[in-house]
Amino acid sequence: MTRKLFFALITLLLVLVVLPGLPSVKSTSEVAIVDPRYSVPYPCLPSCAVNITLVGAGAISSVWIVAPGYNYSLPIVATWHNDTYYIVEVEVPKDVMPELYDIYVETDNGVVREPRALWVLKSYPTNITILHLTDIHIGAMADNNHTATYYYDAAVNLINILPVDFTVITGDDVDNGNDLVSLKKFYLMTNRARKPTFIIPGNHDHYGTNIYTFQQKYYGKYVGPRYWKRILGKFIIIGLDAGARGFLDEEQLHWLENTLKKYENKTKIILIHYPLFNYRIFREVSGSWKDIDALKSMFYRTWVAQISSAQEFLRLIEEYDVKLVLAGHTHEDGLVLYNGKTWFVTTTTTSGQYDSQYHGFRIITVSENGSVKVSAPPDKNPLAERASYNIEQLTLRYIEGPDGLSATIIAEIPEDYPLDIGETTLYFYLKKAEGYKAYGDAKALELKPYGPQQYIATVKAVLEKGSRVVATVAATEDKTPPQVRMDSYTVTGDVVTVYITASDDGWGLDKVCLAYETQSGEKGMVEAYHWKANYYIATAVTGPEATIWVVAIDVAGNTQQTPKVNISQPPEQQTQP
Repeated sequence: MTRKLFFALITLLLVLVVLPGLPSVKSTSEVAIVDPRYSVPYPCLPSCAVNITLVGAGAISSVWIVAPGYNYSLPIVATWHNDTYYIVEVEVPKDVMPELYDIYVETDNGVVREPRALWVLKSYPTNITILHLTDIHIGAMADNNHTATYYYDAAVNLINILPVDFTVITGDDVDNGNDLVSLKKFYLMTNRARKPTFIIPGNHDHYGTNIYTFQQKYYGKYVGPRYWKRILGKFIIIGLDAGARGFLDEEQLHWLENTLKKYENKTKIILIHYPLFNYRIFREVSGSWKDIDALKSMFYRTWVAQISSAQEFLRLIEEYDVKLVLAGHTHEDGLVLYNGKTWFVTTTTTSGQYDSQYHGFRIITVSENGSVKVSAPPDKNPLAERASYNIEQLTLRYIEGPDGLSATIIAEIPEDYPLDIGETTLYFYLKKAEGYKAYGDAKALELKPYGPQQYIATVKAVLEKGSRVVATVAATEDKTPPQVRMDSYTVTGDVVTVYITASDDGWGLDKVCLAYETQSGEKGMVEAYHWKANYYIATAVTGPEATIWVVAIDVAGNTQQTPKVNISQPPEQQTQP
């Protein structure tokens, strides 16, 4: 055994002893909160006690929580530490308003903040409605015209506007686990949500990492722990990590059984990336872990390869009466009702690549007595077919102005969309400044302080089916057109691909389009997709000769276009007979 691996294992054992349910280690080179996190917020009621776990903290002098319009100091009840962790017990005031709070801790080594980590409720729910997202894959292309951020942007807006209690994300949060740019992007986008998010890792989150860097440098730093539990009144939510190979190791299975045994009377929900039952299976299934061979033909292949792990996992689900298991990974739907009482729900990718199904999400309601309802479009039966809601049919974009003094939400809801949204509250994150006003379809503006340098603005807007809504909050008007440049183009047969740079110094860009006129006089326009930063790519079928130009439109409606360019390509060489 190498020296490095030896110390990693010793550290891991210390964490398991000191913090059951938080089996990961974080570097002590910088101060950080490791529990609770934005990916595993702590639910509680006013007057409750909360343990906050930190690394690199030194002496702890004060703790406070912040939500839009609220700021409370939390009395420190006790502090203690070992060689790895500093733990401070605090008391939530009895007059605290129900909200999702950021936690701030002042230590000898500086002030540290964890966003959206404390979920204060007025009372615990008897029913919970969950928005299930999965396979986000930030850093990847979702399809030929959109990056993963495009659909995840829509999903984060849905978290805020749909009538759900919280969101779960069952792994593959980024496309490559060692991609720091994508991890930071996932962190920033997720923390625009104003409802709790419970998140687990998938196999892609492990790519390019090892047992040490996964927790200290990548996932653990920017997302959260490998596996965890949270108590929500009569419910327990358990997040698991099936690793890069798609099964549960003995350590995690042992922890899972201890957790299920301790909370035997709770209604149990498990999140795991790899589904036990394969995708494209929609049916009721009867069986027993004792006769695993009769079931394994329906299992996903990684569990078949580790059948003893699958058997033990199923035993725990059966013996401790788990009601709901949410999974992803396959980028397609699946749903099994097992022995009439456990729902295994697999949901298509929200924003990753896929082979045959659309990008989507599910809405699931669970009651404290264990009954489960998987919602679906009116013409779909989730126990018989793919029935996730299609996120591709929606446009829900959040556009920040480059100076932080404006933000816009653009929403387009098709006439036949199966969910009714109607009047809703939209949220905008803005720098503190004077002169903010609501523009476009935004009504009833409210500004609330959020931390030392930020506002959260809320407006009312009506998202009706068949409508396009543009809601902006800005400190100044935008009357300046955007900047746009056609950098280069290529012609292949009848197809032209154009590479574009575009930006806007005001409220931000709405869209960038490639316009063309063919040799026969046909005119058209296609929207470019946002590749990264200020770069866009557009492809159109124009024929080998055409006139092309690029049009940029900003959120305020100002437009700019490039000079027109004539393109041509010589005819293909004919092969002599």
